[in-house]
Formats: sequence, structure tokens, C-alpha cells
Amino acid sequence: MRVITFATIKGGVGKTVLATHVAAALAAKGVRTLLVDLDPQGHGTLLAGVDAEPTAPCVGDALQQGGAERLPSVIVRDVRPCLSVAPAVLRMAVQERQLYAWALRLRALVRALETLPEAPEAVICDTPPHIGAYTEAALHAADLTIAPVPALAGSLQGFGDLRAAWTEMQDGRKGELAAVVNLWDGRTGATNRAMEEAIGQLSARVLSTKIPRAEAINQAALSHALLFDHAATHPAAGMFYELAAEVWAIAKAVRP
Repeated sequence: MRVITFATIKGGVGKTVLATHVAAALAAKGVRTLLVDLDPQGHGTLLAGVDAEPTAPCVGDALQQGGAERLPSVIVRDVRPCLSVAPAVLRMAVQERQLYAWALRLRALVRALETLPEAPEAVICDTPPHIGAYTEAALHAADLTIAPVPALAGSLQGFGDLRAAWTEMQDGRKGELAAVVNLWDGRTGATNRAMEEAIGQLSARVLSTKIPRAEAINQAALSHALLFDHAATHPAAGMFYELAAEVWAIAKAVRP
């Protein structure tokens, strides 16, 4: 089992879109994948095809100390072939605050995953756009952490803070941190040159696959759908598959 966490401290950078498309792309290639939605907004849950009721069992229930549910009982299985989802609902925002009182909160996700009777090959974690209890638990569990970096002015602000949090939360593990460039627009030459110069100074791996800015991706998200279903032949769909293959190759090579 490999745990891949998508994390950022900046909202609106495409984190959830990247996480859900990578999860679906891996599943489409036959990799048994579990999407763990740790963002109480639940957008990843919706994009993956699960419309969770506010009172439905959720992943937050399985992460609490002496939680009301175990992780196997909250998972919605086979939403797509080889893809299951541990859904998020809004009440998880309150549950996140309650986690801070638990001395073992960093291991909350690790402990929950250990209750699965059959481990998936890939666990994809979508996290809230801040460093809170859920993000910390996901960073601690991660074999590979992916930080979305949009091709926008000021996009690298906060990357250092995320890297510092990742280093602390790994707590001696030897996972890897990588950045992925998204919202790339080939027409903005000056911005792209500045972006590439800044990225070159990062002390982290930068994935070779760039995800473009595309209206089709936005339209799919507005319809609570993946691009694979909304416009399967769009060039960006192929790029998501390329990104998933690159992410999976790195994750499999990590030996924490």
C-alpha cells in the first residue's frame, strides 16, 4: 500500500481536482485505489461520484479517538471499477478540532488504514487547504506528498511553510515531497519564465507533467464530474493519466 497525500496551504490551486483525477486514473489502469477525502467541504467526494448525506458515516467518524465508526464501514466501494471512496461531510470541521485533544492524533489515519481487511494498492488523500489536524495526519501517513503549484504570480508563497510542516509531520519517516505545476497556460510567456525560474530554486522534486488551464476542467468540476466523464477526449484528460503514471512510479519507489 502506498499513501499519496495532496496538500497545500493555499485554496483555489486545483488540489482536489488533481487528487480525484489521479485517483480515478490509477483505478482506470487497474490499481486498487481508495480516495480518502479529508476536506470537510467534500468536493473530492462529489467529484468522485458520491453524494454523501450530511449525517452519513464519513472518514471523520473513523479518525476520532474511540470513533463511532471504523474505516471499513464508512467506505463507499466501487464507485468506479477499482475505486472506492472514504467520503467527507461538513461536520468533519468540528471533528477536526476535537482531534487536537488526542495525543495520538498524528497516527489517526495510519491507525484507521490498519483496520482495512484488505489494503488497497494506492491511498489518495485530499486534504483541507490549511495545516490542521487532518492535513497533519495525512502528511504523517504519506509515502509521497504532492504540493500543487499553480502557474500564477505568488504561487510559491507558502510552499516553504508546507515543506516545514511536512518535514515535522513525517517524524523520521523517509517519504518524499514533490511539486506539480497546474493551471499552466502556454500563452503567458513572461509568467511562465518567471514561474520556471522560481520552480528551479525549489529544494524539492518537480514533476515533469504539467496540467494546463482548461475551461473543460472547470466545466466538469461545476457539474460535479471528472473530466474523464465530461470530456474524455480532451487533451487534458491524457495529461491527467500521464500525471497519475508519474506519481505512481515515484510512490512505488519510496521506501520509508
